[in-house]
Amino acid sequence: MSFSQVHVKVKMSKGGPHIALYELCKNLQWPIPTMEFEKVPRSSIVCSLPWWFFPESCPQAFAFASTITLHIPNADVIILIGDGRVDKKSSHNSAALLLLCELQW
Repeated sequence: MSFSQVHVKVKMSKGGPHIALYELCKNLQWPIPTMEFEKVPRSSIVCSLPWWFFPESCPQAFAFASTITLHIPNADVIILIGDGRVDKKSSHNSAALLLLCELQW
């Protein structure tokens, strides 16, 4: 099955990209992707608030960025790093969404 034949609906609510990626891997019988996070400088944070609130809206001195690794059987290993986010779950969702977009191409 080629990637172009796979259609995935992704809910953009919290956890949506993560769940969609896991369901895709389950349906294709791929191993579950691994995720690791690391703290990154605050300048890497992607805030959902308007730009004029930026420094005050993200008072943390750091963000979390997740690295996601997917081993596709009999094919490549894909490693991507998501955007810096203020919490770990949001950073996991960012990486999962990035991987879903990569698989689409």
